[in-house]
Amino acid sequence: MTELERADAQVGRLREEPAEWGPPSQQRRVLRALIAAEERVARLRGVKEWDDLPGLRERLAEVTRRAAEGGALDGAAAGR
Repeated sequence: MTELERADAQVGRLREEPAEWGPPSQQRRVLRALIAAEERVARLRGVKEWDDLPGLRERLAEVTRRAAEGGALDGAAAGR
């Protein structure tokens, strides 16, 4: 199996993992791994990047933002 085939297989496995249903930490872990794998495949194929990478990065930023806001709200509520 070539490096490209291994990288493609990793992307496939990560895309099958239902990250959006898990806790924020799992969502962030899967999205970070998927972005890295997609970037690797793009590099190995000699393309700048896939069209969906900006969307994946935005999803990661959104999940991170929501987790930070939720954590701040939870901490404030616990302090009452």
